[in-house]
Amino acid sequence: MRKSNLFKLMLVLALTATLAFLPATAKMAAGDTELATRSTASILVNNKPIDFDAFNINGNNYFKLRDIAKALNGSNKQFEVDWDGPANLITLSSGQAYTEVGGELAIGSIDSRQAKPTTSKIYLDGKEIKLTAYHIGGNNYFKLRDLGQSLDFGVDWDGSKKTITISTDKSYTPEDYHIGMVTLSVYQSEDEFRGVEALMEKYGKTENGGMIKHVVLPDVFYGERELIISVIAELADDPLMKAIIVNQGIEGTAGAFKKIREKGRNDIIMMVNMPYEDPEVISKVADVIVDADNVMRGYYDILRAKEMGAKTFVHMSFPRHMGVYVLARRKAIYEEACKDLGLKFAFETVPDPASDIGVAGAQKTVYDMMPRLVEKYGKDTAFFTTNTGLHEPVIKRVVELGALFVDQDDMSPLCGYPWALSLDLSSEAGDWTAIVKKIEADVVAKGAGGRLGIWPFSYYYAAGIGLCELAKDMIEGTASGNTPDDLVANFRAATPAGDWVSSVFTYPDGSKIDNYYFLSMDTYIFGQGYSGVMSTPVPEKYLTIDP
Repeated sequence: MRKSNLFKLMLVLALTATLAFLPATAKMAAGDTELATRSTASILVNNKPIDFDAFNINGNNYFKLRDIAKALNGSNKQFEVDWDGPANLITLSSGQAYTEVGGELAIGSIDSRQAKPTTSKIYLDGKEIKLTAYHIGGNNYFKLRDLGQSLDFGVDWDGSKKTITISTDKSYTPEDYHIGMVTLSVYQSEDEFRGVEALMEKYGKTENGGMIKHVVLPDVFYGERELIISVIAELADDPLMKAIIVNQGIEGTAGAFKKIREKGRNDIIMMVNMPYEDPEVISKVADVIVDADNVMRGYYDILRAKEMGAKTFVHMSFPRHMGVYVLARRKAIYEEACKDLGLKFAFETVPDPASDIGVAGAQKTVYDMMPRLVEKYGKDTAFFTTNTGLHEPVIKRVVELGALFVDQDDMSPLCGYPWALSLDLSSEAGDWTAIVKKIEADVVAKGAGGRLGIWPFSYYYAAGIGLCELAKDMIEGTASGNTPDDLVANFRAATPAGDWVSSVFTYPDGSKIDNYYFLSMDTYIFGQGYSGVMSTPVPEKYLTIDP
């Protein structure tokens, strides 16, 4: 994959002390100054490491022009540099050998300086071109990508290695595009929030010249459809925006996508994970839709519960979630599977954290409800809730009261467990295997081994990263064209050692939604290991159940 297309890291090159720069851009007034700090990026020229005297300004890297001219000399992308002091003019001549003036590739010793936009004109092969540059410590520094585009040499950025590669054997590829990532807050859904943080670490924030624009939706979003539409649709006002990914497709997502299309932005790829809206509505405006495989899970969760010793399965939710087709369909399958496998099914209405009661109020209510529910249904009851924030009080009470918990709706080691078990997982952050082992040790120590389970990787974390990587592949033209395979490959890459499977959304009557994909992975039971139930085929009858 072309790392140059991943985010906007601006390298700048500089002339030696006698060179000055071109007219400042509209955003860079001649009198403005910025703090320039020494760049830590590594530079490869045709895969050969070369040390440059470089500075970083507001997240972008700047280099001396004559240093680059010397580094490319002798290649098919070489260029000559001439300076006309009286005319305040720089002239570049492509294809001509560079004439050294002395001092090229010399490394300075000062770690930070004030940088000021310069004012020289620059001509390339007789035509004036507009570049961006700063005057730093007597030298002038130019954006590498400006020169790469003008002189047609390749520029690539590897964010994971913080390495810039200049290539003379390929043409310049424009890298200026943004991907918008829309998530709930860190309090509502920490995993999806952390997934975007990982993407911003890898590809950079748009505010600093990178690729990722992160938008956080309000905690209280129920009934705020117009606000949600506005927040998401505003991303399309950015002319560089090429993909928008909503990690939880709450009400308003389809309206936002429709509004973006009405703006004429048919160039934006739009993706959504776990849509709350009608499948037929969202599928008409989104390019790619993904969701956890709630159809097969409707059978497998009950089979897991039975094998864990459950006699009752309690489903805890609220009207807003039960109005979501895939959640309602899974509930219907739960009921039928309980009947067939010999478990009692019960439904308990709980507060909606997205309503006026808020997350904290809903959590306290559920925490206070749990003793009564365990007394009512018995300890051999598996409890399940459809809301992220409510996992915490449910898990805590299940451990305290000796009940059962098959897995979370959101399926993540970080969803509920740290708070419920009073665990500090900061030292294990980002290491899903270490996180699972630490949680498992505590669950077993509390005597709850074999009674609680989870996916060993976060679905929301994988969804955000996996969809972003797929969008990037599609934008850059490197996607295979087989979306289910591409999704699985990118989800696996986001969760090393995790094995994912995908399927296409299929209605009970056999009809399909071709751009809607389900993904699934086996549950891990603490103290026992993977449940293994996915080796059992789901009986055909469950695939035809309609809510």
